[in-house]
Amino acid sequence: METVPKTWIVLDTVKWSQRIFRLSLLSLPYISYVCFPGLLFVMGAMAHHFRRLAVDRWVGYGLMGVSGLMVVSAWFAYDRGEALLHLWNFLPFFLLFSLLPFVLNRTEQLEKLALDIVLVTLPINLYALVQYIAKMRIIPRDIRRLPVVQWLRQTPHRERALSVFDHPNTLASFLILVLALGLGLIVKRSLDAQRSLPGARPSSWIANRWLYAATYANLVGIFCSGSRNGVLIAIAQIITASILIKVNYKMFWVGLVGLGAIIFSILGMGLGGRSLSMGIFTQDPRLGVWQIGWTLMKERPWLGWGLGNFKLIYPERNDMGLPIVTHPHNFWLLMGSEVGLLAMVMITLTIGYICFQAVWLLLDQGFSQSHNAILLGYLLAFGGCTLFSLFDLTFYDARINIMNWFVLAGIYTFTQLSSAPGRSRLGLES
Repeated sequence: METVPKTWIVLDTVKWSQRIFRLSLLSLPYISYVCFPGLLFVMGAMAHHFRRLAVDRWVGYGLMGVSGLMVVSAWFAYDRGEALLHLWNFLPFFLLFSLLPFVLNRTEQLEKLALDIVLVTLPINLYALVQYIAKMRIIPRDIRRLPVVQWLRQTPHRERALSVFDHPNTLASFLILVLALGLGLIVKRSLDAQRSLPGARPSSWIANRWLYAATYANLVGIFCSGSRNGVLIAIAQIITASILIKVNYKMFWVGLVGLGAIIFSILGMGLGGRSLSMGIFTQDPRLGVWQIGWTLMKERPWLGWGLGNFKLIYPERNDMGLPIVTHPHNFWLLMGSEVGLLAMVMITLTIGYICFQAVWLLLDQGFSQSHNAILLGYLLAFGGCTLFSLFDLTFYDARINIMNWFVLAGIYTFTQLSSAPGRSRLGLES
């Protein structure tokens, strides 16, 4: 009896895992209960067939070191049960990231996933716009009494849209990632068009229009979320892409018009029910929250107070009348105060090492290969995630956490595919 070659079994497993991962990722914002079993299957299949991690030893050692420090910190935490419970927000996602490069093993697949995510997000932005309009104060009273409008208005956070998420800032954090991926795709399509024969097919022309619409619709969703951080980061992403890429004047002008519309709307209507003034920055309660986080970090610098314990200690330290919060609204203050300085430095160096490799690759190769524009999109996406983490934390929503680690895994995969022939660095045959 003829046996099936082991290589074929591995490649077939990877192929099915890619399909399941794609379905899970696209269903992520809408029906997350479908997503999580799919991701568990992908992780189990990759771990069973490859029996090792897909990352190099330095990244692997870094993540294992952070994991160990988190476990030790949880054991000596202010509230051990709470800290052990909050390990869920980190350890499973470390493992997911460490296995994803086996699935994301082609640049074409990373491009396809980015395109799918951008297109599937279009209804989320439309829903955010409808919700924002329904919450506006100028809506006539008769319209407010309509059942659908009442249902849209009963969501919290005044005039800010939540769409399918639980908080406007979570929505903004998600849309920042999607906007960046779309910008990378637009640059990639422009580079490909410049290097091909004139006379693109009508189907490609239509597809590009959909890509533009779906990408810049994220600006509408970010504005409707009322997130100051989201608006500023979106502006930075578009300006950065326009400066780095000097081949796509259409992207620049469309982005400029979109940014102009957002700024005009903010000046006229405010942002999330707040008028635009320096007070929304200088009187931000985050400043007081950061001070408390800094104090907690100095008191227990080595192992911290334990994951999830900030919200337990914060009320007794809040003598300034600050709002009740559950985290210090800054990722590094969170790590320093809850897990300790060593873990904070280690995770920063590990992720920074991955991003440094990708930036160095982009600077070295430029856009002589058009698929590097996809890498630019992933880098802008993770850069947006990093900037957002300076002022707020949204990874407690598992959907955002998965997206963040997926984008980082895409960045890592790009560097590995570009630094070795074929796919040998990822453990597959060329």
